Amino acid sequence: MADWYHPAQLAATAVQVLISTVLGRHADRRILEALAAGPGGVHDYSSGETFTFDYLADTGDGWDSTYTLAYHLAQPHLELSQGGGIRSLPRGQVLILGGDEVYPVADRAQYERRLVAPFETAMALSPDEAGAPHVFAIPGNHDWYDSLVAFSRLFVGKSWMAAWRSLQTRSYFALKLPRGWWLMGVDVQLDSDLDIPQLEYFKAVARQIPEGDRIILCLPEPHWIYQQERDTGHWDRAPWERPQSPSEGGRPLRSNLDFLEQRLFKNQVAVMLAGDLHHYRRHAHADGRQKIVAGGGGAFMHATHPWSGTPLADGSELKRVWPAASESRSLAWGNLKFPLLHWPLGLLIGLAYLLINWTLQVDLSTFGLRDAGSALGTALRQALLRPGGAFLILGLLGAFVLFASPESRRFRWIAGMAHGLGHLTLCFLLGWGATGLTIVGWGLPFLGAPQMLLGGSLVFLGGALFGTLLFGLYLALSLNLFGRHWNEASSGLAIPDWKHFLRLQIGADGGLTIFPIGFRRVPRRWKAGAANPAGPRLEPDDPDFPGPELIEAPIQVPGRRQP
Repeated sequence: MADWYHPAQLAATAVQVLISTVLGRHADRRILEALAAGPGGVHDYSSGETFTFDYLADTGDGWDSTYTLAYHLAQPHLELSQGGGIRSLPRGQVLILGGDEVYPVADRAQYERRLVAPFETAMALSPDEAGAPHVFAIPGNHDWYDSLVAFSRLFVGKSWMAAWRSLQTRSYFALKLPRGWWLMGVDVQLDSDLDIPQLEYFKAVARQIPEGDRIILCLPEPHWIYQQERDTGHWDRAPWERPQSPSEGGRPLRSNLDFLEQRLFKNQVAVMLAGDLHHYRRHAHADGRQKIVAGGGGAFMHATHPWSGTPLADGSELKRVWPAASESRSLAWGNLKFPLLHWPLGLLIGLAYLLINWTLQVDLSTFGLRDAGSALGTALRQALLRPGGAFLILGLLGAFVLFASPESRRFRWIAGMAHGLGHLTLCFLLGWGATGLTIVGWGLPFLGAPQMLLGGSLVFLGGALFGTLLFGLYLALSLNLFGRHWNEASSGLAIPDWKHFLRLQIGADGGLTIFPIGFRRVPRRWKAGAANPAGPRLEPDDPDFPGPELIEAPIQVPGRRQP
């Protein structure tokens, strides 16, 4: 799994995010694609009596997790236990990739290594090229970090991804499916923005959809979840971050995605699918509409317990989360292993402690344990009297405030200050202990080379261990007690398990059945497969691998409604 806290990775990601944020607003690649491709059409799969397709989102992080999904998606049939028997599901004729196809940042090499390679290992060639499965992909924010260059090279322009053939000509698409079903893949770029050519494309598609037909809307992020957090006050952001634009009829249109759902497609959307959150979460409306988060395609597992369980604004109720909140909460305490999980970050934290200690050198060897208050006061007074001391302390506190979860302004200030003061206090204790040991215990003169070298080494090692532990403790408490830092605490754990994808079938009766297929634990060991050029070249070889399971009973969605 990607080490999200490796200092080199943090620096590379920060640069990519900065560049994409600036350039993404001024150079929209979707417009260039629309000009190059010309008028966009609908991909027609409506001729069959039935249709099977797969949905997978948030792939391309770790090998074991991504290959587990690719391996099972490539199998001609998937055998699942259901109701005391075995249910056999054929491979999807189409694979929908729902966003964030690669982590941490997109470029050609990362796509090849983290996405294409696992799928080529699972099925490099289709035994029958004419009957090869197809793939359609929408980009997520991580795909946009290189302005969609690598994404377009792989998916746009009728190319191949392993044995899956890509037919899309833009970063968004529409599929006409059998029995009055349609599937729309939407690209909302980095700022949740729909460009004009995309709006015109979907307007043209909407004019082709008969009244009563049903739509599956695939989005790169579950805006219904994020909007609920804002509506319930869990995300107490600034007013300009909570759009409340009025619309006709008094019903607010909070985003242009609501415009697609409510006005353009005239409430014909029966199923909404999204990734971005790396776990399974399903809301269902009384009339059968489904809103499903299925971001378990290979990226680290996101915690499920910080999110609200109350009904959505439209009345949809929470039906299932996976893993369960209790399991998620237990896993979150794994952040206490931060020094072991992220020792390169520990070295950086130890170095920061060392630089602070050397910059604010104060002789505290005359103070005993009973004089802790006087020692702290002396150290603080000396630090503030030195040039740059006040700036250094305030700068560090400000950095921790900026790091704190931005979803709540109150939490950001209180928790950020507490976290920063905790590190400054720990740095003081380590420096105090190091000076006492080297001067009193070993008799070394203050600020002599041996004293600075040995004392600095103690501060560095203590900061690397206890400073990193304090960081992990902050994330664990923030997540489990306050529901904050769900992304930072989850990415730090880099859990490869609890992966899933959706297999969807349109039956002869016109109904849609959704099979949520989960992998509670992914294999850690593999063995060579049979000598078959089509693959798979690796087979699971882990006795602790339980195999696929149904996360919940298959979900039934009624078909075409009569006008």
